[in-house]
Amino acid sequence: MKRNTISKGVLAFMLVLALIFIGCDEDEPDVWSPVTSLSQLNGRWVGSYSQTMSVAELSYPGLESLNANVTMTYSGDITFNASAQTFSGTESQTMSFGGNDGQIAYNTFKLLVQSAPNVTANDSNRSIIISVTTSNHAIPVDYFEDLEINQNGSKIRRQIGEEEYMVLEKR
Repeated sequence: MKRNTISKGVLAFMLVLALIFIGCDEDEPDVWSPVTSLSQLNGRWVGSYSQTMSVAELSYPGLESLNANVTMTYSGDITFNASAQTFSGTESQTMSFGGNDGQIAYNTFKLLVQSAPNVTANDSNRSIIISVTTSNHAIPVDYFEDLEINQNGSKIRRQIGEEEYMVLEKR
């Protein structure tokens, strides 16, 4: 009987430990503050963001009355060289059109951007991709005016909508 009591005690202790570890939330919420120097940005940053909106929100002529939506996905892989005051990397924006008038919205937008550089259209999934690759480009003086960094320097973010942010993580 004593052995059974010890086994139950060990089992109860292990259960309590498991609950403690499962219940621990080691991820504290990020505390954001403005980026104040290039040295905070030094290194490689990678991230993406996606949002869906009506095509009327794009503010392009001819799209306002369409019953369609667009999913916009942004991605970036940027390396900052603080000592040289330059950055390099790739950024892309993909716009995928859907809804009752999704094909019309896609065709209209495709006509608007067809002559723009770095733009690719994919008719099979009604998407348009805008890609930009930059190499050793000087960092504009006002580049990080609206850029924020978290408390441990592992993430930066930029506001891209009323309450939407694109977050890049340090790699």
